[in-house]
Amino acid sequence: AEADDYIQYAGKPPRRLPDGRLDGLHALWRFYRAAAGWVFLACYSEQEWRDLCEAIGKPALAKDSRFATEQARLTNDSALAAVLEPIFKTRRASEWETFLAEHGVACAEAASGGQAAFAVASKEMRETGMWAQTSHPSLNKYHRYGPAVTLSECKPKLGPTIFVGEHTQELLGEIGYSEKQMKDLFDRKIVTWSTREADPDA
Repeated sequence: AEADDYIQYAGKPPRRLPDGRLDGLHALWRFYRAAAGWVFLACYSEQEWRDLCEAIGKPALAKDSRFATEQARLTNDSALAAVLEPIFKTRRASEWETFLAEHGVACAEAASGGQAAFAVASKEMRETGMWAQTSHPSLNKYHRYGPAVTLSECKPKLGPTIFVGEHTQELLGEIGYSEKQMKDLFDRKIVTWSTREADPDA
């Protein structure tokens, strides 16, 4: 979320901040209330903008001087949002997602129920591998987030969370501590460690 702070160069445009209601960054990158639910519209390119205008039956918007260029749309952002808000209220969120996808416009139904409910119950999380089952040596089977990035020729290994101090002895050994020195640190409660039981995923 803070990656932008680490990228600096001459002429870098200022970071866009969400509006006061936290709907989004601008009229073409924000949430809209639908007839049922909410959608998030992500309309970046000029082609997507023209496709959106055609899809909603308002092709003249693309030629309107207030919205004809990216800068014009940003300058007249509130006016553009005011045009789009009532339009999105004419269909259900799920209908908008399907309809606009057919027209090459990115628009997704916003999940309701919170992040935890979405992770546990949504078919999208399961189908994309973002919610996966693994094994824990003492808690047995449980679910966890899957990898955010996958590689076609490298199957990801989803291991369990580590125990407190699980790698203490290994790390101390790598930097030259003897077993006697490790035990001394342990007895003085400077370090701790635990032993992992047999792990079926290891």
